[in-house]
Amino acid sequence: MSATLTVATLNLFNKEGRWPQRAALVVRQFLEIGPDVAGFQEVDHRIDQGNLLTTWINGELGRQEYTAYHMFNPRGVASFESLAIVTRLPVADHDGLDYLMQDDVAHRVRLQLDGGLPLDFYNTHLYWVPSREGSEVRQKEARRLLQWAASHEGAQQVIVGDFNATPRGETVALMKGTLRSAHETAHGKEPDYTWPSPLAFTVDPMRSYGVPNIPQGYSGTLDYIFVSKGVEVLESRVAFDQPDASDGTLFPSDHFGLMARLRVG
Repeated sequence: MSATLTVATLNLFNKEGRWPQRAALVVRQFLEIGPDVAGFQEVDHRIDQGNLLTTWINGELGRQEYTAYHMFNPRGVASFESLAIVTRLPVADHDGLDYLMQDDVAHRVRLQLDGGLPLDFYNTHLYWVPSREGSEVRQKEARRLLQWAASHEGAQQVIVGDFNATPRGETVALMKGTLRSAHETAHGKEPDYTWPSPLAFTVDPMRSYGVPNIPQGYSGTLDYIFVSKGVEVLESRVAFDQPDASDGTLFPSDHFGLMARLRVG
């Protein structure tokens, strides 16, 4: 017995960068992918962003198909930021992990696939600072994430998110010691980059990123879909990467996202 599903991930960039204009791009490109489950990071709950998108998507479909599950970030960003998992599959369990480092958390739902097959879908956003100390924090968070995932028995696993770590770094190496990257499995390599999209160059970098400017030519892959050994990757590609038809700088987010079509069982 096996089941196929489509998964996706995107860092929403909160409500920064012309959110009222780019929200429609997120919805349209979500519908084009048609994921069974998606992980969103940097979800702004001051505008109830996760539920806003889910309600909009369901409205476009004309039926109550998707439900959003949230895990709120602790401490410094508790007043405005969360993770969200949006799915149309039955959810049997829902919990979270506080890394107890910075403001970062992980989020899990146990999904019931066709035939009753269970799948644990994880969503996370690791520490962002691009420094040696930041790398050490991300490695500790990755270890805790893998330990937490290992504590949930009886299901295959998919872990998505913004890891703020490039493919050659130690954080991604840790993840790949246990799991496989869907994009790398499908193409033999990671994407050329998932950050920044052209949208990033239209915002105030000090307000949005805490730096005076984004170095010209800088780009890197920061976003991943990881799968356990029992999950077959049928397709994987960069997603949420199409600009507005009339504005080449307006994208769904400052990140590109990823999608994968998988077979479980």
